[in-house]
Amino acid sequence: MASPGNQDVAPAGALANPEPRYATGVALADLTGNGLLDLVIASGNEFNEEPVEIFYNRGGSEPFAAAPDWVSGDRARHMGVCLGDLTGNGELDLVVAVCTDADHNRASGCVKAYLNAGSGIEREPSFQTEESYEALDVDLADLTGNGRLDLIVPVVRDQPSGPGRTRAYFNADGGLSARAGWTADVATPAGAAVAADVDGSGRLALVVFGQRVYIYPAGVGEGEPIATVPSWQSKDEWVFSFAGSVASIASDEVLVTVSAWETHDGSSRLRAYRPSGGSAPVWSYGGLEFASNQVLVDQGGGRGPGLISGAWNATAERGELLSFTGSDGSLANEPTVRTSAHGVPEQLGLGALSEAATVETLSFTRERPGGSIVTLPGTGTRHVDDVSVNGRSLGTGEFAWAPHSPYVSVGHPLGAGDTVEVTSRFWPASDLLVANWTPDQPNQVWSTDPFFA
Repeated sequence: MASPGNQDVAPAGALANPEPRYATGVALADLTGNGLLDLVIASGNEFNEEPVEIFYNRGGSEPFAAAPDWVSGDRARHMGVCLGDLTGNGELDLVVAVCTDADHNRASGCVKAYLNAGSGIEREPSFQTEESYEALDVDLADLTGNGRLDLIVPVVRDQPSGPGRTRAYFNADGGLSARAGWTADVATPAGAAVAADVDGSGRLALVVFGQRVYIYPAGVGEGEPIATVPSWQSKDEWVFSFAGSVASIASDEVLVTVSAWETHDGSSRLRAYRPSGGSAPVWSYGGLEFASNQVLVDQGGGRGPGLISGAWNATAERGELLSFTGSDGSLANEPTVRTSAHGVPEQLGLGALSEAATVETLSFTRERPGGSIVTLPGTGTRHVDDVSVNGRSLGTGEFAWAPHSPYVSVGHPLGAGDTVEVTSRFWPASDLLVANWTPDQPNQVWSTDPFFA
């Protein structure tokens, strides 16, 4: 029988919806330059056409107004959302997945981007992928090492009855291609895909969460994209992955977690893998109906990452959050916290809403020749302001980063002994933002402290 955990933990605050929304995506970044994190909420799911909204952080105990400060001019069945500079002008653009078209036809969605030319994020998207599919999430990362963010799209369905193939859209000189430049060899219904330096090489592999977990290795040459055939896959197989996470546990090793649906009508299991040690899970936890989005969080004190995951029941009437403390590259057998019902959690975001950022300057020296990526410590949200290599400051557009990601690309391979210095503003993961799929309930803010007490 599953452990109840500590059910006394409650949200620290609520973000009221001006209208009932099926909130599906959340992203955090400083969009106004005032040193505080602003909030992006995408809504729609497969049930309704709704907008993307931005709430600017004004500080204080109630940082967000009830009404959004920015609303997209179009509406769609939105899912996950992500922020990053796609054009190399130093401004953050907004990317969002769309699961289906207005008529709810399967495999008829896309990914679109609202660009920021310097006067704010446009209200109508000027970029859209050419191909149609069902997409639940997006990620941004420099997969080719050229200092530009590429678009990663996990695909659930390519055809109404067929599994999808995850795609990557490459970015050359600030221009994101509308047609995929990379397509996964394995067809699998993928709810999530993330870029990660899985072996400390300084190159980003692609971790795809489908009916298994698959790792597509990074290319070895300058500008060479990731391989189309996976180099590692999990031993276990299941029906569908709703979400997954990757976190470093050593300089050359990662922990990979997945929200795996065992059947189409419920029965989910959380799993964790250490790919360097084999394909079998090092940890699992069952007793859930529908496991939803999740995040690996740095617990501090050298303890490594812990896990927070959402779940809901088969009728989507209630949802919960669970947390598992981590140690020695694995996770506790039973949850520290398993909350009572507080809506249905979709995408999760990490940051500090009521705190100004801490300015950090971190230095890294490459021990061996490798790729263009350096990995920043900690979990939360970052805004990278300056990057230098061997004392030369890189200009805008010469390096790439995304607020939710620990990875910074310097745009060219690094040699042994090269030194990279990164100055950034960092908001630690003291707050957990939950996009609440339940239309009559607000989006939520939780303090992360009780989850790993």
